[in-house]
Amino acid sequence: MADQDALLKPFRSLSRMPAVRQLGLLIGLAFSVALGVGLVSWSQEPNFVPLVANLPEREIPAVVSVLEGEGVKYRMQGSSLLVPAGEVHNLRIKLAGQGLPKGGLRGFELLDEEQGFGTSSFLETARFNQALEGELSKSVAALDGVKNARVHLAIPKR
Repeated sequence: MADQDALLKPFRSLSRMPAVRQLGLLIGLAFSVALGVGLVSWSQEPNFVPLVANLPEREIPAVVSVLEGEGVKYRMQGSSLLVPAGEVHNLRIKLAGQGLPKGGLRGFELLDEEQGFGTSSFLETARFNQALEGELSKSVAALDGVKNARVHLAIPKR
């Protein structure tokens, strides 16, 4: 019985407070609970990082359909597509497997295109150099902190 009285003592003092003070206490308590719930939900939200930067508008629907098919949350920020940080590498592999994004720089895929029967060695060398420049540009542009990259090779003749 004494334990029960000790537990109820703070509540009895609350009932003796003026109504304005009780209301202020309830509002403060409600605000504290709302703040706690807000902080927990904010901390649970994943950190979004760029999946594809400078994505051409014509390719957005194709990339978004892959993300929706995978059930991945995404956000658009300008011309960049943001996804949760933990999924970015797997999604890049998935997109690359489907040949996305298609636009922008082209690398060794230039060499896959069929050329005429009478293509000269000069044109073949120029296409190979252009493919190397494209691959290097894509590699440099993929580095953190690099917004855009353009590479020109000056390969000496032997």
